[in-house]
Amino acid sequence: MTDVEQPEEPLDTEELLLRAREQVETARSVPMSASVMVNRDELLGLIEDAISGLPEEVRQARWLLKEREEFLAKARREAEDIIDAGRQQAERMVERTEVVREARRRAQQVIDDADAQARALKHEAEDYIDQMLKSVYGPRFELVDAEDYHRPAGISGSKVAGRDAKHFAVLSPTEVPADTKWGTSVNPETGRIGVVRLHEYVVIPVQKGFYVLVYPATRDGFKLYKPQFNAFVHGFTILAEGPSNSATGAARH
Repeated sequence: MTDVEQPEEPLDTEELLLRAREQVETARSVPMSASVMVNRDELLGLIEDAISGLPEEVRQARWLLKEREEFLAKARREAEDIIDAGRQQAERMVERTEVVREARRRAQQVIDDADAQARALKHEAEDYIDQMLKSVYGPRFELVDAEDYHRPAGISGSKVAGRDAKHFAVLSPTEVPADTKWGTSVNPETGRIGVVRLHEYVVIPVQKGFYVLVYPATRDGFKLYKPQFNAFVHGFTILAEGPSNSATGAARH
């Protein structure tokens, strides 16, 4: 058997150019000159081989460059998509934040308006009570405890039908006709016949006025129907935000 020589692989352009440079660098110098003596045919052969191999490598380089540019373009598009998505999400988050902020602002405004309305109703109720006491009882009245009229008391707050109500009792003497038979007494100063009124009030502010629950009695007969009035107040239900024909309403048991 004989060994079969393997064909040599063709040199690439870089190796051919390196060999050509090597020939020039190692060539003998021409005396008294910068020129060198080289094998012309061999050097031209290297250059020809390099030129012939150059287009294929250039095509490969161009293909790699194109792939690189396409890869960079794709990467830029993906980066822009990510940036756009992030911007849109940020805008949605800002919008959502604005919506939440606006909702909180409106909720707080509703609370503030409700508080302001409650304060206004409270002041209106207090003004109404002052005017009513003066117009009904004049200067001769005393606010007392509804459970013990011997004990002075003021206007207290209570919850009636889920609302903040004003609760008070008024003790007031008044003159009555001479033929009045029940609960009368003689005023030692004037000698006139009169009764001592003991009236209990519950004033409930609503949007269009007040509900006024009143238990009118004399001091001597006050305890007779007091439990029924307490039960009435406890079970009272607001049917409308104020009477339709007047600013105040009165309910009696």
